[in-house]
Amino acid sequence: MTLTPLVDREGHMFEMSHSGHPCATYQPTRTNLEIIENNGIVTEILELACGPSAAKLSAVQAACKKRFSTKSEAMSVIFSGSLPAGAPVDRYAGLIQLAHEFRCRAYLDTSGEPLRRALAARPHFVKPNRDEAAGVLGLPIDSLA
Repeated sequence: MTLTPLVDREGHMFEMSHSGHPCATYQPTRTNLEIIENNGIVTEILELACGPSAAKLSAVQAACKKRFSTKSEAMSVIFSGSLPAGAPVDRYAGLIQLAHEFRCRAYLDTSGEPLRRALAARPHFVKPNRDEAAGVLGLPIDSLA
C-alpha cells in the first residue's frame, strides 16, 4: 500500500492503495517541476497547494486503520511526498505508528519537519536525498564517502 498526497487535475485526492479510494477535495491542484542540469544541479519549482479539510484527513486516517487491520498477509506501506497544506507536521509519524500497531512495514520518503518527526516513529526504511539527510542531521554532506 502506498499513501501519498496525490491530487488529480479535477481536484480529487487519492489514497493510493491496491484498489485506490478517491476522495474529492474540490481544491485547486498544483504543478511541480524538477530541472536537472547536465552537471547534476537540480532545481525544483514547487507550487503551493490547498489542503484537504480536517474531515478528509480523518477519512484517510480511518481508511488506513481499516486497511491495516484487515490485511491477510504482511503489508508494506509507503508514506511519500510533502504533506498537504494544513496537515499536521506529525501526520506521517502518526500514520507510521498506526502501521506498526498492525505489524505493517512502513517506508518513508519526505523532507523537512515531517521527516524529522516521522523518524521518531521508527519507519523500517527511509529514503532521504542528500539535502534532506543533511537537514535532519544538521551537518553538511559534502561527499558520498
